[in-house]
Amino acid sequence: MLTPEQQEAAAQYAMTLLNEEQIRSMQAAVLQALPPVEEWNSETLRAAVFSDDGKVPEALALLLPENANHVIIQLITAEGLDMADSEEMMAAVEALVKETGLDDGLTVKLAGNHAIYSRIEGEVMGSMAFMLVLSVLLMIAALYLIFPVRRRLVSLAYVLVGLVWTFGFMGWTGIPVSIATMATLPIIIGLGTDFGVQFHNRYEEEYRNSGFHAEQAAARAARHIGPAVGIAVVLMAASFLTMLLSKSPMMQQFGLVLAFGAVVCYAVELALMFATFALADRQGKTANGRRKAISDTKLSGFLYRYSGFVRKAAVPLLIAAVLLAGVGFWSDRKLVTETNMLNMIPQDMEGLVHSRELQDIAGSVTYLQFLVEAEDAADRDVLAWLSAVEERVAGHFAGVEGVRSLASVLGTVGVDVTEAAQADIDRAVGGLPASMLRTLVSEDRRYAALQVQIDPDMPSAEQLALLEEIERTALAANPPAGVAFSPAGTMVLAAVGVDNISANTALIKGLGVAVIVAGLLLIYRRIREPLFTVLPIAFVLGLVPLVLLLLGINYNPLTIALSSLVMGIGTEFTVLVMERYREEREHGADEKDAIRTAISKVGQAITASGLTVIVGFSTLIFVDFPVLREFGITTVIDTTLCLVFALTILPALVFAFGRGGGKTGDPAAAGRSRANRDSLNGGLTDTSRALQKPPASWSVRQRLLCRSAVFRRRSTTVRHKTP
Repeated sequence: MLTPEQQEAAAQYAMTLLNEEQIRSMQAAVLQALPPVEEWNSETLRAAVFSDDGKVPEALALLLPENANHVIIQLITAEGLDMADSEEMMAAVEALVKETGLDDGLTVKLAGNHAIYSRIEGEVMGSMAFMLVLSVLLMIAALYLIFPVRRRLVSLAYVLVGLVWTFGFMGWTGIPVSIATMATLPIIIGLGTDFGVQFHNRYEEEYRNSGFHAEQAAARAARHIGPAVGIAVVLMAASFLTMLLSKSPMMQQFGLVLAFGAVVCYAVELALMFATFALADRQGKTANGRRKAISDTKLSGFLYRYSGFVRKAAVPLLIAAVLLAGVGFWSDRKLVTETNMLNMIPQDMEGLVHSRELQDIAGSVTYLQFLVEAEDAADRDVLAWLSAVEERVAGHFAGVEGVRSLASVLGTVGVDVTEAAQADIDRAVGGLPASMLRTLVSEDRRYAALQVQIDPDMPSAEQLALLEEIERTALAANPPAGVAFSPAGTMVLAAVGVDNISANTALIKGLGVAVIVAGLLLIYRRIREPLFTVLPIAFVLGLVPLVLLLLGINYNPLTIALSSLVMGIGTEFTVLVMERYREEREHGADEKDAIRTAISKVGQAITASGLTVIVGFSTLIFVDFPVLREFGITTVIDTTLCLVFALTILPALVFAFGRGGGKTGDPAAAGRSRANRDSLNGGLTDTSRALQKPPASWSVRQRLLCRSAVFRRRSTTVRHKTP
């Protein structure tokens, strides 16, 4: 039993503590007020705990909230713990609770940031793995329904080879397996499937047109579609690499893995798919082979008729696209980027639910830390300045629930740092519990901390703004000479990290479009084709924010990176249509027939691959994680708009602004025609020889076409000699 003097001493000491004191400090204070451990008993503890007329003193409320109906045990962890460390630590704590029997007869709940973050990565990885498998299964079903050709799953098989290469690249370069890099996998599968569908579609077309000669079909298909897809892949990879301008390493890794995965899938499928088809169809000149080698499907016929509709409504469609894109770019300012990690995870996650309960019981346990560096951080002038900073911050900023430093703690024990002598300050500092001092001032007194208690639901962007305001306030309070003041701690790093994800987004978008335009100008050497190719992408970039605004979806750290995906996949769609259009023009078709043929031939492959990607990503709509669900919804929206605009706006531009008439007037086109005539005559004439040395004024693409024409002449000669 405590003597009356001991009870009074315990009560007085407890009243000197702040409500915000950390648990270890509270424990130290209580222990100092109690007799030696060997004299403890239930009456001793009860008298100390309920020393305020039978109630828990206000100063101990954080340790024993709701009048001791709860007991809070706080672990003070080292700085720099990542999610893997948090997961390992929380597993050890759970094992310790069971081992000590603390949960026998009591309800023990783990709460706080570590309890939340230790579960996030495992939950996300599990969800992504399950949805990845489900996505592949749905893609297989979509290919069977939408793409009625032989061996339609070959592309998916070779995409898996590309994924193996991609993971090898990540291991070789040291890129970690994270939420961001895992998010690239369904995108790479979708892109790789798209490349394979394009190759497969063109092979089936050439196989039928060549009279079912497999080797000729493979060679001609590779010669036609290989460079077209290659151009799209190079531009796509360049747009992905613009994410290297992001301030976030996570986004840089996202763009780098996407670029490498796209290039590798293209290379693998180009090298293996045509060889596989040629080998498989070596004996394919059978009635069954002819029956199955079909390229003109119902989808192709529908797209040809749809292009006729676009031709009639070209101008209204373009006007509508311009208006919608303009409204979309304007509405982009109304979308905000979700930076509160707690809103990006399932709200029923155990750690988050327990943390909400802790917040309701004990108030916020989230602190923004500021580091004070001085020759002596416990100097009277430094502490007086810190006291002035606390007064300016407390109650003057929204979301701030409390402020403390060594100056305010000394004030609770009766030391007014603005008037006390340095000797009194030193004596008071020496009398504080070591556990308390460790959180407020370093052992050598060169560093001190200012801790600002904030609303845990404050978004990261607002936290950063608050950090800047407090820093300006502190510097405006005239710190003593030689004193440095700066933000520090894991909460600051987390806020900066999330904010960096959304940094430079406008620059990345602008540079991405510029890279695509520059690449197309280098290839075509004219402005018309690049404009026709890029404008549909620009319209999509404008329309996406409008659709998100109408759906009530904001950006988050994953969806904000999808502008590069829009540019990448949109460029591929439009480049493939443009390349087939130019090919038909070189055959002598007028502009209107050329674009309608391009839409019907290439469009069916684009539609098949686009719908496959849409079906695959639609699985993410049903996951529990809001960040992944919104990522899936946004990807479906982006891909759908890219597909629709490639098949609508690009032909509308050709119909509205095309020159009409017959041949393009391109020297390469005329050269190709002459080369074909030479090959039919069976000899290499002076004209076809001249094609091997085209004029220096010709563009890169014209030179490649001329060399390709000579190659086609030789292959045509071989074909006519084939019995």
